[in-house]
Amino acid sequence: MNAQLSELLTNYGEIGGIWFDGMWDKWEAPWRLAETYSLIHELQPGTLIGSNHHKMPYPGEDFQMFERDLPGQNTIGFNQTGISDLPLEMCETMNGSWGFNIKDTAFKSTEYLLHLLIRAAGKNANMLLNTGPMPNGEIQPANVQTLKEMGTWMNKYGETIYGTRGGPVEGDWGTTTVKGKQVYVHVLDPSVEQLTIPLQGGKVKSLTLFEDGSKVKFTIRVGPLVLGGTCHVYGSGCHQRKQHMLVHRKLMLPVIVPVEPVAKPVGKNSVDPFYFFPESAPG
Repeated sequence: MNAQLSELLTNYGEIGGIWFDGMWDKWEAPWRLAETYSLIHELQPGTLIGSNHHKMPYPGEDFQMFERDLPGQNTIGFNQTGISDLPLEMCETMNGSWGFNIKDTAFKSTEYLLHLLIRAAGKNANMLLNTGPMPNGEIQPANVQTLKEMGTWMNKYGETIYGTRGGPVEGDWGTTTVKGKQVYVHVLDPSVEQLTIPLQGGKVKSLTLFEDGSKVKFTIRVGPLVLGGTCHVYGSGCHQRKQHMLVHRKLMLPVIVPVEPVAKPVGKNSVDPFYFFPESAPG
C-alpha cells in the first residue's frame, strides 16, 4: 500500500486528503500506521489524513470522522467514542448504501440532508456526502436532482455555513453557526414559537431577516435573548407572512440578529457581540 501511496502523492499533483476505511474489519492486522502516516506527510505535508475506524484518532491523523452520525451521536451504532480536539467530519450516504446500489432506492430527502449539513456546521464539523457512479459512469438522476437542490440552497444561504464555527446553542429546534461577530440561528422546526438564546457580554443591535434585511422584534431580559411572542416570524399572527416567504420548497427564510460589539459588558442587560439569524430549512 505504501508504494501505491507514494505513486499517488508524487505523480498526481497536490493531494488534499487521504481517507482510509476498513481498519475496523481487521483490528489485529499489522497496519504500520506510523510508517504510513509519516510517508504521507513527508511527501505532501499539506495532505490531511483521516481514518474511518470509529475510534479516537491515532497519532498522525489530522481529522476525526464520524460515519453516518453527527459528532457525539451514535444512532447507527458505529461511533462509540469521544470527540477529539482535531477538526471534525461526518460522512453520510444519499440512500442506505455506500456507492451505487441499483436495488437501493430509499433516497434521503433534500430536507433531511440539508438539516444534517446545517447541524454538522453547528457542531464544528465538515459534512462528506457520498454518491457513486452507475456502470455507465453517470450519477443516478435522483442524486443529481438532490445535489442540485442542495446547491441552490447553498448558493442562497451558503454564507451561514461556509467559513463558520459552531454557535452558542443548539437543540431539537435547530442550531447556530458563527462567523466573526455574527451568529446565524437556524430554526429547523417551523412549529417553534419562541427561542431563548443564552449570551454573555455585548449589546444587541437588531434582529433582521436574512432574506431581505427586514426588522424583526425581539425581547432582551436579564440574561438570554428571547425570540418569539411579539416576534412576527414565529407568533400565531405570522401565517400569511410565512406563506409569502415559503416560495422555494416551502423554505421558511432565515433570520439574523446583528449585534454591535462593545469593549466590555454594559449594564445588567448586556449580551454577547453576536449577529443572529433564525431559519428553517426546506420542508
